[in-house]
Amino acid sequence: MEIPPISESRYWELHEISDKYNFDLVSLNEYLIQFASYYGRFAGIREVDALSRDAYDSSGLTEYDPMLIENWHDMVRYMLMYLFQRISKTVFYDGAYNTETLYILNPLIDINTTGIITLDSEPGFFISENPYDIRLNFLQLPYVQLVGKKWFLERIVQEVLSLNNSYMTPFMVEDKIIKDYNDVLIRKLPNLELREQFGSLYLGVIPPKSQNLFGNFLEYIFTDQLFKDIINLIDRIMIACINA
Repeated sequence: MEIPPISESRYWELHEISDKYNFDLVSLNEYLIQFASYYGRFAGIREVDALSRDAYDSSGLTEYDPMLIENWHDMVRYMLMYLFQRISKTVFYDGAYNTETLYILNPLIDINTTGIITLDSEPGFFISENPYDIRLNFLQLPYVQLVGKKWFLERIVQEVLSLNNSYMTPFMVEDKIIKDYNDVLIRKLPNLELREQFGSLYLGVIPPKSQNLFGNFLEYIFTDQLFKDIINLIDRIMIACINA
């Protein structure tokens, strides 16, 4: 399977999906409106800017000196403080996370508590300027960036590729599925000491090739099943490592 770059998979224009997979435009649009409305994932294109505004008033939050981060345990705690709204920004984000993140906040917290941090993510969303014009509708596909020990990310990729999952897939970034990330982390956090090689991995979903599967696909992305599957996958690998 050819894996598209993450930059090309974040937003799919629906008419392009239809052209590529030969979907019927009318029934496809009805599918999207029905599922997105049911799961509360429907937004007008003019409301998209509002989704990027601060999700909460961060004026009462305390700051945390990133120079205090010396090991990976500190790093995980730092990111959890951000997700729990104990600090208003990090060296990776200059401000509070946006409203979209609230849709996937709980699974992101669950992933970070495993010791793998998430630095970039989006939920599944249907964005429309005109629900009756297929050319003005966009399907935002969910994805998440995982940063952790490189050997563990390699195990995740092996497990994902061996699963009978029609939707979840690793994405390539700059021609690599797992990108070395030590330099990025140390540049942001000069006191961070890393004794192992850390990497970055993007996992996301791609549309099915059959229109008959599109209903299940939309339910998968609008219920955030991708993130739940990732959590279960990490748990299984950790248990296997403990029992090995």
